[in-house]
Amino acid sequence: MNANYDDLRAEALSAYQSRRAELLALRGDLAAVSGVAKAPRDVVTVTVGPHGELKDIKFPTAAYNKLTPAELAAVILKTANAARTKAARTAGQKLGALLPAGLTGEKLLRGELDLGALLPEAPDVA
Repeated sequence: MNANYDDLRAEALSAYQSRRAELLALRGDLAAVSGVAKAPRDVVTVTVGPHGELKDIKFPTAAYNKLTPAELAAVILKTANAARTKAARTAGQKLGALLPAGLTGEKLLRGELDLGALLPEAPDVA
């Protein structure tokens, strides 16, 4: 074998192993993402997990007693959506660190990126 080939092979393997380690770390980081939002006047605090699922709802004060059921439901929904947005932003930032320049993790998570364009079927190799 050619020494130059062996060097290229070793470099490619090292780059692969490095990228793999980054992706495995990212998987753990994404699993730990959460979002927390607090409604005005401390009516409610909502925590969501990495997929936007509700993890906790707290009523830190008695302010919720002053709301009608419909108002309280609206505040909870708005606060949960704000928490989901925060969690998605955090996940997108973590994911974006591994994406090529010009691409954002937030757009990827929202389905706004054409992943096929990243690896075209017929790449320009000229």
